[in-house]
Amino acid sequence: MKVTKWISFEEYKNYTDAEEMGNTFWEDVYSLVQSHCKENKIKVGGFVHQQSRIPVIDDKYAFMTTFRTWGGLMAEIWGDGSDRMGYCEFAWSSENEGFENADLSVSEI
Repeated sequence: MKVTKWISFEEYKNYTDAEEMGNTFWEDVYSLVQSHCKENKIKVGGFVHQQSRIPVIDDKYAFMTTFRTWGGLMAEIWGDGSDRMGYCEFAWSSENEGFENADLSVSEI
């Protein structure tokens, strides 16, 4: 499995939501997206994630989460780990960095 592109909310309906595939699959996708973001130095806030930065796995599965879940994913990568509320820094953020490193198709905001 790999992240093949990033899509907008409007495009989301054309893909199967990773959550529909069950907990084990979803957890694997969570780890995959997290690794991809870390390797490519991608930082995306939850607001931007839900509007225009939804990762797609293998051109088939969309990985759209809640603001809090996305904030937690980003905080695990980029947070300093000193605060259990660190996800808040990313959950409602409009941060949108790193796509120049990702070498992927990215919808315009």
